[in-house]
Amino acid sequence: MSLKEELLMDFDLRASRILVNGEQGMIDNVKRLVLLSEENIIVNCGKQYISVRGRRLSITFLEDERMFLRGAIDAVEFYGETDDHE
Repeated sequence: MSLKEELLMDFDLRASRILVNGEQGMIDNVKRLVLLSEENIIVNCGKQYISVRGRRLSITFLEDERMFLRGAIDAVEFYGETDDHE
């Protein structure tokens, strides 16, 4: 992937995106919370779902399509295509 393509992808505000650092994470473009438990958080990000699995997971902030979470994060999965006709 070229540098130009990488930069365009980084600035696509509609893209599903998650940043994880230690026991904290941030998910961008959150449309809907699908599942919340101490072991799993699943969110709908428009065209994809993001699943975060771990231990002692909790949401610390959710506003303007951005979610901050905390806990021991073991895995992150992107999956599915959702119907945009809501």
